[in-house]
This record gives sequence, structure tokens and C-alpha cells, in this order.
Amino acid sequence: MPDPPVQPVTPVVIPANPLTSTVAPSGQAAATPAPTPVVTPTQETTPLASISATPVATAQPATSGVGHNTAAPTEAPVSKSGMTKGAKYAIIGILTLVFAVITIVFLSVKSDRNESAQVNEVLAQAKELNDAGKLQDGIELDLQQLKGVLNRTTSAQETDNRSLLLKTLAYTRAKGSYDVNDVILNHVIKTRTRPSIRTDIFKSVMTRRQAVANIAPLLEFAKTTKENDSAAAAIEAARASAIGQLADDYINDFLILINDTDSATVRGAAERAAADLISQSEAKESFVNPIHGTFESALEDSSKFAMLRLLGATGGDKAAQTVGEILKSKDTNSVNAALAALGKWSDDSQFDTLVDFIETTENSKLRTKAFDATYAFLRRDRKRDSEDLADMWKAFAGTATTQKEKLQVIHGMANQKHEWAISVLEFFIEDQDDKVIDKAQRAKELVERRLRELGGE
Repeated sequence: MPDPPVQPVTPVVIPANPLTSTVAPSGQAAATPAPTPVVTPTQETTPLASISATPVATAQPATSGVGHNTAAPTEAPVSKSGMTKGAKYAIIGILTLVFAVITIVFLSVKSDRNESAQVNEVLAQAKELNDAGKLQDGIELDLQQLKGVLNRTTSAQETDNRSLLLKTLAYTRAKGSYDVNDVILNHVIKTRTRPSIRTDIFKSVMTRRQAVANIAPLLEFAKTTKENDSAAAAIEAARASAIGQLADDYINDFLILINDTDSATVRGAAERAAADLISQSEAKESFVNPIHGTFESALEDSSKFAMLRLLGATGGDKAAQTVGEILKSKDTNSVNAALAALGKWSDDSQFDTLVDFIETTENSKLRTKAFDATYAFLRRDRKRDSEDLADMWKAFAGTATTQKEKLQVIHGMANQKHEWAISVLEFFIEDQDDKVIDKAQRAKELVERRLRELGGE
């Protein structure tokens, strides 16, 4: 039987490295790496029946999931120069940013130069006024000039003109409608600068710029800052502004500072401020209860001792009773605080208590403390009757036993302007100690000369 005629096969053109697949029974495409051979018209092929039995796979696009085709990835448009639009935009963005930074730096440098020149002009004017002794009369600055001076003053790099800058701030007057004190305080409290610089500004500037409105921000800073020296300086500045004001408006703030702080520096400044406010008050005893209450509730001895000393500034029966009880204590530190309170007593009512303690105590250190407290008490500038003052000094002189104590009394007599001082000095001229005798004779001559100049009492 003759063979069937060979049928021409239409050639199937396959791209290079085609991805071919066979259909699995489940309908999923399985990729096969082997390429399908290319058939040309001149090649003989297997019979048509064989061809129909062997499926020819055509290239299918890759799929991301079963039965789903995805679009082929598109390439970014490329310009004639070979650069994509994204790259162009990135370069433009970078150049814009660089330009902006350069502009900011340029403007900043220009601003700094302008401010520096402005401050130099202010300093030249301030120096001229200072040399003429007129700076304390005031120097007018506009807001921009003041800010420039503040920036220069709080700069760590500024060293040569700091003293003049501080004096300029102390005597600045507003040229325009702004509050000089408010601007200075806001800058000094909030700016980042060395604590020593901040301390100097509080001491040299704000203690001179006395205003009631300064008290609250200064005390708030003292309560919140961790810079102890700056806090103490702020308290001193607040005290300077509070002098002449009603003490009860601010006394609690100072008591809180005394009770809450761990710093002896801050506590001391707050105690001095509270004592000054109390001493100027005409109703000193009105502060006994709040101070005594704080004394009772204080957890730290340092706070208790401070309150004891303040009770001396208030005076009164309740304060005297509290201090008297402490004098009987066996705790030396507590007794020291009580003696300090007696040395600062608001009137002369507790003088005898001091003298009695000097004569009866067996503790030499406490005796010295009491003697020094009595000496300071008598030297305080207080309106006393001449005869009363003479009796107190003579009683005090009678307690002196050591050379140091006798010389201390003699020194106190040398500053007197009263005839009775001579009789006290004559008592020491008869002493057994040659040094005491010599000092007493010299002091007597000094007092006699002063009395002659004054024409006697």
C-alpha cells in the first residue's frame, strides 16, 4: 500500500528564548524551559496525524495568579539625553533645596552682621554715657536694639564688653511701646546660655530694675530651675523688687522655696528675703502662725532651722516660747538655730535670754555662738534709748571672760558716740591682760576725741 502524500506544514515562528508551557490537567500552566524547534518549509515532518497528536505550545504571558494575566511592565520614558523624568525632578529638587539653604545662610549672616553693627553702636553710646557718669540716668533703646544687646550679653563668646553690656541692660529705657523688664526676663529665663551668665544678669541687672511685676517670674524660675546659683540670684532680685511691698503678698512663695529646695544656696537666699520682708512689716507677729506651721511640718532639719531663725524676725510670745523650748534641747544644731533667732529678734525683749544662756551654758561652742549672736544683736541699727543701750552693753561686757570676748566688746565700744562707753572701757583698762589693756586705752582715746568733736552728748 503506497505511503500517503506529505502535507506542507505552515511554519510557526517562535521568538528567541520563548516561554512555553503545557496545560496541566488542572488547567494551570506549567513552565517548560525547552524551546520548540522552528519548522521550515523544506523540512520533512511527521505525518499530519502525528502532528495533531502532539500539541504545540504557544508563548503565553507570565501570570501573577492562576488564570489571571497581568500587563507587561512599562519602561520609564527616556529623554533624548538618556535621563528619565524622575531623575530630572530629583536633581531639580536637590538644586532647589541647596539654593534655599544658601539663601537662608546668606540672610542669616547678613542679619548677624547688621545686628553686630547695631550693638556696637549701642555700646559706643553707652561707653560715652558711662565715662561721663550719666549711664545710670538711662539709655533709650528700641526693641530691636535691646534684643541685639541681649543676644550679645548671653553669648558665651562675648567677654570683653560684658560689664558694659550688663550696665546697659540695667539702665535701658524703652524707645517705643514695649516692656523692657518683660523682654529681658523672657530672654534671660528661656535662652540657652551659661548658668554663670544668667546669674550675672539677675545680680547686676534685675536687682537694679526693681518692679513688682518682676517678682512672680523670678520666683517661678527659682522654683523650677536646677541651676542653684541662678535660682539664688533670681530670689535676690525678687527680694530687691519686693522691698517696700506688702510682705504677705510674697512671704508664702519664699517659705515654699525654703521648705522644698535641696540647695543650701537657694534656701539661704529665700530665708534672707523672707526675713527682710518680715522686718519691714508693721505687723510682724502676723507671720508667726504660717512660719510656725511650716516649722512643725518640715521634714528636713535644714528647713526647721530656717523657720526657727525666721521666728526671731517675727518676735512675739508664741515665737519666744518655741525658741525657749529649743534652747533646752540636747541637739546642738537646733540650739544653734534658736540662738541665731534670738540674735535677730524683732525687739529687745529676749536680750536677757541671751545673756542668761552665755552665763549658764557648759558647752563652750554654744557659748561662743551665743556671745557672737548677742554682739551682733547690740550692733544692729535700732532706735534705742541711750540709757537702755548702756545697760545692755554693760551686762554684755560682764559676761566676757576670754581675751577674744573682751577685745570684741572693746571694739564695740570704740564705735560708740556716748559718754557711758568710756566707763565700759575703763573697766577693761584694769584687766590683767596687757593686750586687752592696750586696746581698751586706745579705744577710750578714740571715743573721747569723737565726743569732743561732737561737743559731747
